[in-house]
Amino acid sequence: MKYLIYNDISYLLRKKRFILLILIIVPLIILFLSVNNSTMMYTINRCMGTNLNIRSIDIIQLLSYLFHIAGFIYLIVDIYLKDLTENLENIFLRMQPKKYIISKNIFFVITTIIIKIVQYLMVTTLFMIISKQSFDVKIIQLAITDVTYILLLQYLFLCSYLLSILLRKNVIFLSTTIVILITLVPKCIWGLQPYVIYMIAITILVQIMIHIIFYKYPKKILENV
Repeated sequence: MKYLIYNDISYLLRKKRFILLILIIVPLIILFLSVNNSTMMYTINRCMGTNLNIRSIDIIQLLSYLFHIAGFIYLIVDIYLKDLTENLENIFLRMQPKKYIISKNIFFVITTIIIKIVQYLMVTTLFMIISKQSFDVKIIQLAITDVTYILLLQYLFLCSYLLSILLRKNVIFLSTTIVILITLVPKCIWGLQPYVIYMIAITILVQIMIHIIFYKYPKKILENV
């Protein structure tokens, strides 16, 4: 398990440095576009795409929301499935599916939290330096809600992708599932604070479903990936 986690860290730093870099840089660019005469909450929400109002769309915030969602979903699908595409013949000979999923979950949850902490620290610190405003404790609530939301979406999309693999990469199923998720999932992350516990519970359930998929159908996944 340790080897797999170390391997994932090495892979992320060697081959996904550009993705990690833009996940840090883009919020800072949006900060400079939004900082003038703005409150901390407004600016951070805009940088992180966390207060999207579909009825009155702010283009920058919409692009920020889409950027963060796409970036983190890409990372989780890529990290989860890279071993399957590169080591199709021996991945589950060296490791049981249960350990594979546990190690991937540990690595990715920690990675997502670290990236989000770095994002919020850099954007908040720079904003305070530029605007000379004091820290707003609501940022902590926002960060927790944001991390929970991102993890939930990541695992929902990953589960959908795995199910499509079991169906021999059924494009219609995957496309339909993605459209449903995009339509039904709330877009205003800041407004989901009261539901953090529910989001965590759903994320755990989806992780269990992913574990069941890998546990029951490892060969089918390897054949169809």
